[in-house]
Amino acid sequence: MGKKQRNYMTFRRPRTRAVRALNNIYVVTTLTINALTDVKNQLRSEKGAKLNFEVPVVSGERIVVPRQRTKILQLLDNAIARDLYRQSLITAVATTEDYLTQILTIILRWFPHKLKLAVTGSQTERKIDLDLVLEAQKMDDLFARIIERRLISVFYGSPQRYFDYIQSVLAFELSDEVKISYAEVKATRDLLVHNSGIVNQVYLKKAGSRARVPEGETIPLDDQYFSESIRCMKRVVTKVYSGCLDKYGDINPTQATNPEQKAA
Repeated sequence: MGKKQRNYMTFRRPRTRAVRALNNIYVVTTLTINALTDVKNQLRSEKGAKLNFEVPVVSGERIVVPRQRTKILQLLDNAIARDLYRQSLITAVATTEDYLTQILTIILRWFPHKLKLAVTGSQTERKIDLDLVLEAQKMDDLFARIIERRLISVFYGSPQRYFDYIQSVLAFELSDEVKISYAEVKATRDLLVHNSGIVNQVYLKKAGSRARVPEGETIPLDDQYFSESIRCMKRVVTKVYSGCLDKYGDINPTQATNPEQKAA
């Protein structure tokens, strides 16, 4: 086995955490759906029109409320068919974006002049609030806050703006397939959070050729789509990881002033 690159663990740790988290999301979702299916089958075999449940109230206490068995069964059906996939997909996209944020932060800290790179469509990316400067205790704090603000603006942008900036900072390209697939997954996540899963023009624009249903329909969610979405997000993580190792694996961040520099 050859010698590990200088920055191997710098990139390996966040990659491992992200992939493990995505795997955990899938496993927990699958186990939860299986468990709820068992509960649903058990409730259907029991007698009685109503079921009693304890719920919290504003005062901090708990009260018992009766619910129709048919209503509870419907809740379980909805959770199994869609709701759990919805919650898990939202969490998985957040995990992927957290990974990308960590990697971009590493590179921007190593090469602060990359903060000059334009964010497509942004008119204020080079402006720094005076409060931001005054609140910073030292230059490191200021860099951290500038980077944080920049990345927040990027991740709220369109897929094209999103990936253009990522590729500019990392200084390598991701394949069109990776970008297009993830753009649709992220567009689905945004639709679930902001429009109750009803397809609109925003989704159609973000998803582009990968849009799955026309405007006005409910975006489909099932095990097949959820599985492929997890695969897609793991591809994003592993492609960024391998690209960073290839480009930055052996540089010395304290000496490298050229973002294209690679160790001899």
